[in-house]
Amino acid sequence: MISPAAAAAGALTAAASGALGTRTIVLLTLEDVDAATKLSPTYRPPGG
Repeated sequence: MISPAAAAAGALTAAASGALGTRTIVLLTLEDVDAATKLSPTYRPPGG
């Protein structure tokens, strides 16, 4: 199995050539989720 860094290097090289498109998915750590639960974002529903 290849390392995540090696996979990213291959994907970036292929994307830079224009042969492929890339899509990035951000994975959250447990610390990120804990920090998010402490935030109080405001939400306004559509039309509200």
